[in-house]
Amino acid sequence: MTYANKKAKIIEKRARACTYQKNVVSLQPNLFCVIARVNIGELEILFGQHPELAAVRKELAHADAHVLLSGLHASARALALAQVGHPQFVIFDNAESAQYLYADLKTVGADAGFFPSSKRRRTVDDAAVIQRTETLSTLPRIIVTYPEAIAEPVPAKEELAKMSMTLKVGQEIQQSALSSQLSDLGFERVDFVFQPGQYAVRGSIVDIYSYGHDIPYRFDFFGDEIDSIREFDIEDQLSKNKVESAEIVGAQHSDVSIQYSIVDYLSEDYVWVSNDFGMVKFKLDSLNSGEAALNSSEGAFNSAGGTFNGAQRLWCQDSQLETDLPVCFPTDYIENISERITLYRELDSLRSEEQLLDFRKRLIDRFGALPEAAEELLDVVRLRWICCRLGIEKILLKGERMTMYLVQHKDAYWQSEVFGNMIQYAATRPERCMLNEERDKKGVPTGRRYITIMHVKTINGAMNLLSKIEKGEL
Repeated sequence: MTYANKKAKIIEKRARACTYQKNVVSLQPNLFCVIARVNIGELEILFGQHPELAAVRKELAHADAHVLLSGLHASARALALAQVGHPQFVIFDNAESAQYLYADLKTVGADAGFFPSSKRRRTVDDAAVIQRTETLSTLPRIIVTYPEAIAEPVPAKEELAKMSMTLKVGQEIQQSALSSQLSDLGFERVDFVFQPGQYAVRGSIVDIYSYGHDIPYRFDFFGDEIDSIREFDIEDQLSKNKVESAEIVGAQHSDVSIQYSIVDYLSEDYVWVSNDFGMVKFKLDSLNSGEAALNSSEGAFNSAGGTFNGAQRLWCQDSQLETDLPVCFPTDYIENISERITLYRELDSLRSEEQLLDFRKRLIDRFGALPEAAEELLDVVRLRWICCRLGIEKILLKGERMTMYLVQHKDAYWQSEVFGNMIQYAATRPERCMLNEERDKKGVPTGRRYITIMHVKTINGAMNLLSKIEKGEL
């Protein structure tokens, strides 16, 4: 049986099971009324003692049990799942709902892991790769995911074991041998660690950023013995919590385990949970059958020069931004790193001003007024949209200088109005703008043009300037 057929058959079985009318437990919305103020821990205890949850646990003791829970709203779902007592594989029908459930589960202290999709158009999201690998390595009691993530293959168990190693306090290992093993796992040696797949050696200190953990580890050696292991912050490079052991997981290779699913990692005692098994099956079927259609539509997009729904011309599908400006969700605004990662991913998926304003409204509702760095981050999204319409594949905004790399090898773009506007803007402001052609290491022109504009100090300033160029307000 193929990988895709195996997934479809399992999901179809769960979907059929949920059409049964027996073994249904209804949890009414008003389970109890609490007059006194309680903390989350006390609320969990009260929730777990409810007789209808006891009935759920009793039903799930049977191997063929199919239970439908009703009357649960908002965070009550997380409280109920945390009290079920069985390992759970939770598949929600979309990424946003799954992310919110995972955040609620972590808030109530559940042993939960999030399994996202790591694909972002034609790129790979390193933060998502970390979460996927960490979930596969640890297999928490509650795994939360969604169809797009399940459809993405994973390494076989044996391959994942080969890609990882465990280091413990008191373990003896020479630094040279450790460096050799890290190189074999695909790690890159750098001066300072700031992203997964890197390690650094400074005297008796070895820093490693594993693909299996969301923050890096710092190993302090005494001779050939690991004296201590601490987590540390990549922003200030300062040590944080001490741990007794660390699982180091290397990079996954693109040609590894193309026929394995996370389902192959689950033991028989995992209870499958979904808000809509029928929708999950439909999405998985669509993902499996729609890959060829997706590739075809991307080809049509490119051949049309970026015409989107016949209304808007996008000369590139995405634009990258590198900047030294503070554009982020500050840690004192959103403290939980998993929640920040989730919000970054959601922000990257937005495609309209309406969605962005709704996203901003929800941020204010949950965390309060946005700090300046967060407002600038939202403007980054708007700036990237403008860049796609102007044919700017990459933009560097550093030291009050903005360098824009234009799309290559598109005659239609070079003859377009927006390209003409950009050339006219640069030509009429020689004291501020420079138009150049990129060259390789041998000094040979590559055909890639770029424009540099001086005195651009903020994201908002860059956005307003490019918006005027787009409109021809020169």
